[in-house]
Amino acid sequence: MGTPLHVTILADRVVKRGRSPEAAANEAEHYRAMDIVAPPFGAPRLISWNGDELVVTRLGGLALGSRKILESDVSRRVARACVALATSTAEWDPPVDGRGLDDIRQLDWGLAEGILREGEVERMRRHAASARRVFQHGDLIPPNVFVDGDRAAVIDFEWSGHGFVNGLDWARLLANGWRSATLRAELLSAPIAATPDAAFSWAVVLCHELRQVERDGAGTDWAADARRLYLDQLAALRGTIAV
Repeated sequence: MGTPLHVTILADRVVKRGRSPEAAANEAEHYRAMDIVAPPFGAPRLISWNGDELVVTRLGGLALGSRKILESDVSRRVARACVALATSTAEWDPPVDGRGLDDIRQLDWGLAEGILREGEVERMRRHAASARRVFQHGDLIPPNVFVDGDRAAVIDFEWSGHGFVNGLDWARLLANGWRSATLRAELLSAPIAATPDAAFSWAVVLCHELRQVERDGAGTDWAADARRLYLDQLAALRGTIAV
């Protein structure tokens, strides 16, 4: 067992300790990159990093949710700020590669589990072979999104990097914000929603989330609830796969 993550929140800064060396280094490198190429979205700034302890500025506003899955609705103003954030990450081109999600492995798992169909996976494999790879935050879930007025910012760059098809952040927020009718409607009406990138990313995210549920849930009530949430989205996803 590794050292557990420990987060200390102070008046003007946040101190994080105890993560894996890979995760800590990836986050620190992305914060350093912000001083070279400013991102088009709000994020903390690095104060210090010593190989384990990461200190960053504290964001204003409130987290979109305290848990990974958003259980309550949000205002249209908040929803639009979140959509703007989710679709802006691909515009940043930091001078660091970062970590990558093995997207095809997620789809192959979904096929083996009967979640996706062979024709669907083959269509998405073909798309991935020619899709433009861009930066994505990689973990755009409600606790990592901070909303302040009509602007949203993001924390935790442990899974960030190039090598993602555009739309992963949009899809991650959609999958976990699905129960917010307003946020769901705004995400599904965004221009990216009608693209093959979105269909591909949404399928990858659903498979990834379901794999985590199977790995960590062990028949618990929360796992059953999360599984229903992700599986309920398949019908809507299938309406976009052929795009």
